[in-house]
Amino acid sequence: MIRAKRLLSIILAAMLAVSAFTAYADFSDVPDGAFYKDSVERLTDLGVISGMGDGTFAPDNLITRAEFSVIAVKVANYKEGGSSLLFSDVPSSFWGAKHIATAAENKLIYGYPDGSFHPGENITYAQALTILMRLLGYSSGEIGR
Repeated sequence: MIRAKRLLSIILAAMLAVSAFTAYADFSDVPDGAFYKDSVERLTDLGVISGMGDGTFAPDNLITRAEFSVIAVKVANYKEGGSSLLFSDVPSSFWGAKHIATAAENKLIYGYPDGSFHPGENITYAQALTILMRLLGYSSGEIGR
């Protein structure tokens, strides 16, 4: 278990080193000398991240709550499933709906009191760390101690 947590920590640390976790496949905006190129390549090989869909990586973009939720589900290797209608602002047609639902069902993420999730909102450092701590097996009561 400790070894798995270490590996997960290393993968997640590499992900945090990259400002946008979206993918590698000779992206036009990922130069050969970029400090993050190897991390992007490896995380793509692992199936954790994927491109923007237009052949770019968008390394200067901030990551959204939806994107980070998708990454968390992939890192945890959870089976995608469940009801994609858990949050009022995440319709079943939303590209990350099933991953967001899976993350919520596994208690990695929670929405806002009004039942929304704000999938397009940039994830905060605190939110990302909370999800990472939950991925590492810490309960909500242990986080922040």
